[in-house]
Amino acid sequence: MLAHNRVAPHTSADVQGAEGDLAWRLDLPNRYPNRVSTASREEADDYGNIVCRLNPHWRVIVCRDHLQWILQHQRGQKEGAPTWRSRSFCPSRIEIVRCVREHCGLVDAAALDVLYALPAHIREAVRQ
Repeated sequence: MLAHNRVAPHTSADVQGAEGDLAWRLDLPNRYPNRVSTASREEADDYGNIVCRLNPHWRVIVCRDHLQWILQHQRGQKEGAPTWRSRSFCPSRIEIVRCVREHCGLVDAAALDVLYALPAHIREAVRQ
């Protein structure tokens, strides 16, 4: 289901459980140290640190150094696979939500829940 991204701010009760899911995804490298990522490049379609797909053309990832969230737009293909171009680099939840609202158009409601469940700053996610 797609929702327009200019919705009223969610409360923590609206996204209960989403934060735990996000924390689990951010901790994947620690949970599976022997797992070989098929893509370590941030522009790859199968990059290992995807936070959420906002719609068919936009996604949010964690940068490879875990310093910021990156808003990416799908741009063309390379060797038959979609490639992604980074649009905005955001260390805080407020910034990534603002960038999503400015650039992404219609956004999946579940993806918005994930964004609103992000910690206030990525440093908080890395410490978990």
